[in-house]
Amino acid sequence: MKKHGLLLFFISVMMFITATSFCEDMYRKDLYRLNWYEVGTVMSDASRDFLDEVYTRIIDTYKCDLPVCIRKASDKEIHEQGKTFYEHNKYGYGSDKVGILLMYYADTKQCAVMGFGSQYSKHDFSKVGMSFVRELDTKHDWYNALYNYLVEVLTELEKISRLGDAADAAQNEITSLAAQNMSARQMPDWYPKDVSQFKDFHDYNAPRVVDNADIFTADEEARMLEGIRRIQNDYNIDLVIFTDTDSYGLSHAVYSADFHHFNGYGFGDDYTGSVLFICMNPNHRGWWTSATGSIEYLYKDMSTINWLDDMLEPYMRGGKYGEGVISYIDNVHSLYWEPDWVPKDKANFVRKHDTAAPRLIDEIGLFSAEQAANIEEQLDSLRTEVGSDVMILTTDKQIRGNVKTYIDSLYQYKGYGFGENFDGVVMCIYAPTDNWRDCYVRGYGRCSEKGWRLEKFLSGSVEKGEYDKAVKKYLRLAKWLCQKNYVPKKIDWKPTLFWMAVVGLIAGFIHANGLKRKMKTIAKATTAGSYIVDGSFKIDGQHDKFVNSKVTRVYDPPSSSSSGGSRGGSYHSSGGRSYSGGGRSF
Repeated sequence: MKKHGLLLFFISVMMFITATSFCEDMYRKDLYRLNWYEVGTVMSDASRDFLDEVYTRIIDTYKCDLPVCIRKASDKEIHEQGKTFYEHNKYGYGSDKVGILLMYYADTKQCAVMGFGSQYSKHDFSKVGMSFVRELDTKHDWYNALYNYLVEVLTELEKISRLGDAADAAQNEITSLAAQNMSARQMPDWYPKDVSQFKDFHDYNAPRVVDNADIFTADEEARMLEGIRRIQNDYNIDLVIFTDTDSYGLSHAVYSADFHHFNGYGFGDDYTGSVLFICMNPNHRGWWTSATGSIEYLYKDMSTINWLDDMLEPYMRGGKYGEGVISYIDNVHSLYWEPDWVPKDKANFVRKHDTAAPRLIDEIGLFSAEQAANIEEQLDSLRTEVGSDVMILTTDKQIRGNVKTYIDSLYQYKGYGFGENFDGVVMCIYAPTDNWRDCYVRGYGRCSEKGWRLEKFLSGSVEKGEYDKAVKKYLRLAKWLCQKNYVPKKIDWKPTLFWMAVVGLIAGFIHANGLKRKMKTIAKATTAGSYIVDGSFKIDGQHDKFVNSKVTRVYDPPSSSSSGGSRGGSYHSSGGRSYSGGGRSF
C-alpha cells in the first residue's frame, strides 16, 4: 500500500507540474504587448504600463494574444514585417499561436491588423485598422487611439467567438480600469474631475505666462507679457505661454488644447486664441502650438507651423527657452499683421486695374533715384510690348509668415494685372536683413505657368547683391514668359558661342586674305640672331597682384528638424472644442 501511495503521490505531483507548465506556456507573459521603435516616446511610461496591463489581462478571457508594434517604415512590406515581428518574439496563445497583431508605420501612416492561428489567420481585420488610423489622426493621442483600438478589436472578436458573458465581463473590466487610470494619472488641479460636466467660461485675468517647468527668468516673463499684450491690443487675439514637466499621458496636442480650454483662455464667443505648450519631460520633450476660434484656419496650414517651428527650434535645442519664446511671440505678431491696403472684407472685394500704380516698388531702397527711373522706363516699354503687367518689388515684409502671400496680396489688392485674367509677372527681392537675400518670381494669368522657373536664373545674382544684373536678366526672361509662355529649364550658350566662333573665323579669314594680298615677299634671314635687335631682350620678375576682393555672406535659414519638419493637423480638446496646430520634439 505504501508503494502504491508513493506512486499515486508521484503521479499527482507530475500532473500538477505538467498542468502548471502547460498553463504558463499558453503565452509569453514576459513580453510587452505595446512596443514602439525609432519613433520616440508616444506616451508616458505610466500610461504604457497601464495599457499594457489591460491588454495582457484579457488574453486569457479571449484566448488570443494582442501585441502592437509601432515603428518607422522598414524595407520590408508591412505584412511581412508584422509576421517577422510576431514570430521572432514568440507571440501567440496556445499551441496554435493565436493572436491579433497591430503593425503601424508611424512615418508613412501604413497600418495592418493581422490575424494568426487557424482561427483568425484568414479573417479580415482591415476595418479595425482603418478605425485606429482615423482615431489617431483625429485626436493625435496615442493613449486614446490604442485604448479604442482594443475596444474595437475585442468587439470584432466577440462577433467571431461569441463568448457572451465572459466578453461582457472583460469589456466592463476595461471600462472600469480606464476610469481608474484617469484618476491614477493625478491630473493637475485645473483639470475637471468630470469633463462631461465642464462649462465653458472666460477668465481674462488668468496669467498669460504659466511656467510650471520653471525655465524662464523673471525678466524674460516680463518681456513675454509685453509682447502678448501687444498682440491682444493690436488684433484682439489671445495668446498664452504654458510650460510643464509632463503631459500626464496625453499627447502634446490634446494636453495643450485642454489647458487652453479648461482654464478660460481665448477672446470672444469662439474663444479665439492660441497656446504655446513646452513639455520638459526628458522622455517626451517637445513643444506644440494649439489655436482655436477665428484664427484656427491659419494653424491648419503646415507651412505656417513649419515657419514658426523653424524659427523656434534653434533656441529650444540650444536651451535658450526664454529667448526662443520671446522671438516666437514676435513671429506670432507678424503672423497676424496685414498692411493697411488689405481689405477687411476680403469676400466682397472687387478687383480693379490701376494703370497709374508704380511698377517698381522699392520698399527697402535698393536702387538709387537714377537707377529707379531707368528701371521704370524699361518696365513701361516692356509692358507695352508684351501686353502684360511686369513689376519689380523689393521688401522685407511677410504676411502670415509667407513672402509669396505678401506678393500675391499686393498684386491683387493694389490693382495690378492686365486684361480680364490680370496677366502679369512680379520679381520680388526679399531682404529682411543685410545678410538675408532671396528672390521670388510670381506669375499670374497668361504669365503664370512657368513664372517660378525664372527664380533660378536670378537667385545667384540676388544672393551676391548684384541687383542691376538680376533686373537685366529678369526683363529679358519676362519677355519670353509673357510673349511665348515659355522659360527654358536652362540657358544653353553653347550654340550661340559656336555660331559666334564660325562667323568670327569667316570674317577673320576674309580680312587676313585681304592683308596677305597687299604684302610683299622680303629676303629670308639664315640665322635666328638676325631677328634680334640689340638691347631689346629683357626678363623681369613677375608676380600676381590682387587689386580687389569681396566676401559675400548670405543668410541660411534654419533647417527643419531631423524628423523631417513639424507634425500637426486638426483635433479636439478633451472637452470637444476644435483646435489646429503643430509642433516638434527636441
